[in-house]
Amino acid sequence: QLAATEDLLRVEEEKENAASQRADAAERRLKAVSAEKEAQEWHLECVQQDLAAARQAQDAQDAQDAQDGGAGGDASVVVLKAEERVRVAMEEVVRLREEVAKLQRELHAARKSLEEAAE
Repeated sequence: QLAATEDLLRVEEEKENAASQRADAAERRLKAVSAEKEAQEWHLECVQQDLAAARQAQDAQDAQDAQDGGAGGDASVVVLKAEERVRVAMEEVVRLREEVAKLQRELHAARKSLEEAAE
């Protein structure tokens, strides 16, 4: 009976260790993805500023073309490319926000599992 009790205690300790490792891993993943999300949000701000500048340049070119009867230039192409960069950056921010939410749920579940294993 003593051997059975020791085996049971060892199994419980292994469960607690595994739950602790899962919680630690979930926390590390959450921190990494959160940092990536913050970097991507900063990148999004930058490309949005680039887009605003490209639109201003296009407006200036359009005004100049209206004055001198010019055929236009590359400003509209620059705006289209900037709009695409903004779209891609926004999609990545949304994806990372969803990933952070998922990892937060996983971390919560891992911590709950750890608490249950410790009881």
